[in-house]
Amino acid sequence: MAAGPENSGPPRGHGEPGGLATNEAIEECGREVPGADFEAWLREVLAECADLPAEAVHEEIQALLQRVLAFFCVDRCTLFLLSEDGTHVHSTHSAAVEGIEPVRQILALRKVPWLSEMVLRGEVFRFSRIEDLPRQAAPEANFFSRNKIRSNVAVPLRVGGATLGILSIAMIRSERAWSDELLRRLLTVGEIFCNLLVHWRAHDRIRNLTGFEQMVSDISAAFVSMPGERIDDAIEYWLERIGTFLAADRCILIQSAEDDGNFRTTHIWTRKGFEVSPELYPLINEKFPWCAQEFSQGKGIRFTRIEELPEEAMRDKESFAGYGVKSHLSVPLSVGEHMLGAFATGACRIHRDWPEEIVRRVRMIGDVLVSNLQRARMERELWRRLRFEAMIAEMGNRFILVPAADVDRVVEDALEKIRCFLDVDRIVLLQALEEGDDPLAIHSCQAEGIRRFANGTVTTPLPWYTKELLEHRIVRLESVEDLPAAAWREKKYARKEGLKSHLTIPLEAAGCALAAISIESFRSEKKWPEDLIPRLRLFGQMLVNALVRREQERKIEAAVTEISRLKDQLAGDYGYLKKEIDQEYHFGEMVGTSSALEYVRYKIEEAAPTDCTVLVLGETGTGKELVARAIHDRSSRRDRPLIKVNCAALPANLIESELYGHERGAFSGAEARRLGRFETADGTTLFLDEIGELPLEMQAKLLRVLEHGEFERLGSSTTVKADVRIIAASNRDLEEEVRKGRFRPDLWYRLSVFPITVPPLRRRKEDIPLLVDKFVRRDCEKMGKSIPHVPSEVMAVLQEHDWPGNVRELENVIERAVITSHGPTLKLPDCVTIHETEDSDAAPAKTLKDVERDHIVQTLKKTRGRIEGPNGAARILGLKSSTLRSRMQKLGVERP
Repeated sequence: MAAGPENSGPPRGHGEPGGLATNEAIEECGREVPGADFEAWLREVLAECADLPAEAVHEEIQALLQRVLAFFCVDRCTLFLLSEDGTHVHSTHSAAVEGIEPVRQILALRKVPWLSEMVLRGEVFRFSRIEDLPRQAAPEANFFSRNKIRSNVAVPLRVGGATLGILSIAMIRSERAWSDELLRRLLTVGEIFCNLLVHWRAHDRIRNLTGFEQMVSDISAAFVSMPGERIDDAIEYWLERIGTFLAADRCILIQSAEDDGNFRTTHIWTRKGFEVSPELYPLINEKFPWCAQEFSQGKGIRFTRIEELPEEAMRDKESFAGYGVKSHLSVPLSVGEHMLGAFATGACRIHRDWPEEIVRRVRMIGDVLVSNLQRARMERELWRRLRFEAMIAEMGNRFILVPAADVDRVVEDALEKIRCFLDVDRIVLLQALEEGDDPLAIHSCQAEGIRRFANGTVTTPLPWYTKELLEHRIVRLESVEDLPAAAWREKKYARKEGLKSHLTIPLEAAGCALAAISIESFRSEKKWPEDLIPRLRLFGQMLVNALVRREQERKIEAAVTEISRLKDQLAGDYGYLKKEIDQEYHFGEMVGTSSALEYVRYKIEEAAPTDCTVLVLGETGTGKELVARAIHDRSSRRDRPLIKVNCAALPANLIESELYGHERGAFSGAEARRLGRFETADGTTLFLDEIGELPLEMQAKLLRVLEHGEFERLGSSTTVKADVRIIAASNRDLEEEVRKGRFRPDLWYRLSVFPITVPPLRRRKEDIPLLVDKFVRRDCEKMGKSIPHVPSEVMAVLQEHDWPGNVRELENVIERAVITSHGPTLKLPDCVTIHETEDSDAAPAKTLKDVERDHIVQTLKKTRGRIEGPNGAARILGLKSSTLRSRMQKLGVERP
């Protein structure tokens, strides 16, 4: 039946150059071939097709298209076969005249719906001009116009009422009329093509069956003697062969994980243009939950269209669509009741059916694969066990020879190797446990993104877990839901942390208390095979033994080091004290009862119990070192001697060596290692006298030592740490030195944590009689004299003097007076000249005692006599209430 009107009417238009032909031209091209000629041609064709060998059908179809092309004087003849789902046709054979390309394409029938509907009904589609097509054939008009086809006949090729394909006759160079007689002849030719197609398909079917059986045989033979480690690579090769044979777009091997039982894609082959990136290989249980459930029950999956899946497979539908799958077939792989996975194939280009014949073939392939997968798994498991045992043996040998200092590093390396081998997320070695204690992490290694347990971290209180370990029971959880009701805290903790599976094995080794090794998985649930437990226990005991040995060696090393340190310290103390004795340095308690000196004693009592840095300020000769010694003698470091450094007396090139020590050969003359004052003062107090004389470059190095408590000896790169309390002293105005750039401000701030200013002698003249008495008795004892009497006029002269040299000057004057005095009375020598000072503050209007009394009285008036409380006088004056009452009693101050 013709599609479209016959070309008997007047032409609808006239062609232009390169455009439509005239009506006469159409009639000329459509001139009928004489019947006798066609009959002869047909007999000749049938004779050639008779008894045609199956393997020659393909070439005969192509040759017959060439003969049709020549006999009917057309431009192109093409044979299209219909796809199994009836949605596409693809060209299998095509012939064309010189200058015109044969057709090589796949055509979706939805692009030519009117033509498709006619052909599938068994009707002939034809048109002489594109303009003759009806309005509802607009898509066909666009298609033929785009492909430059002017006239066309599409003859359906049908067998048993079903359309197998289309014989397309096309005119490209000119238009042509298709008479009914010509169409009848073309239908006859179409029947010949139908017979050839049936013959070709039957042969192809037999060939496919034979080829498939041969391929299955080849797969079986290839895997028979193949080592287990090569099976994965072989599977990838055969997936490509299988997919090509089945004309599929993807072949996938899905296996159940040995640790958690989840299904994962392990091997995939895709046709070019349908590749899937390896990182997109899905975890089947997450993206295809319904399919995973079907696999676990030993069921296969088959659909031509995604819509055929049930409603409960909504998530699976979305995933199939996302991966571009249109049709899918999968068969389960199992050994007995143990599911190993599934073998799947699918189409992404077209929708296709999966007849039982193909399903049987895929199942045959699955049977071959499952046996070899099982063998590979068994060999892999055996190999893993051997490798695990070899790894533990290697670690044991390594721990025998490892030095104590490297044990921690080697333990963490061993934990990381086992973590990677077991493919878990965290391994923690727990410290020895005692009754009532929570587990304490000693060492931990973890995968990226997993929280680390720092050494010494106490785990979250988990009473059930701790009790299990104390009772030497293994805690083995393949799922958090395995926890009993009594472990509700543990379940809450596991859910909060995202823990999926857990294994803790108690350990006992080398006579130590209980320890444990904990293994955790956060990414997925894990199965803990029974044979894994003894191996992990052996590994854990090996680690604990190494740690016990390390602790024993550390104790021995620490004892030896402490003995050596005490020896060096004792030698340093002896040398220093011997030097002090050789210098015949004498000192005593601070002498005096003046309020100024009492205030200094009060500040000493405040600073002494602490370890704060103290800065002692005062003029030369005021007794700053006595203040430093008094602070040290009242501190917790009093059992060790006070170490003194006079910064003004050291040459600039030896200051660093004196303070920090040096190694042998550090500089010319350094013939032996020498401990510096900082190292000698480790654990005691270091007095830095005349700190203002220190050069600027040494001030920076000193600041680092004060801030971090560490330094390096000259000639050494080893950092030495020292616990030293610093007391510094200076007769300079350090604030003025800072302003003038001669003293570092940051060092000033670091030193002046607790400043104490020692008053000059001229501001505590009431202490001069006591000082004179002390110095006279001391010098007389040293010189073997007895001078019990000091005349009042001599004392008056001494008290009237301003003493710019302070106590030291007074000490020197008294020593000379004792030397020159002969008899029981102290006489000042005539040669002694007492210098007057120009200091306008030498004779203040009030004594410090009076100033203190007045200040306390004024403060009490402001507080209306209140001493205690936040607004009391004691709080304002920065004193304790008991101290303020004692001062008031001593100064004769009464509450207003």
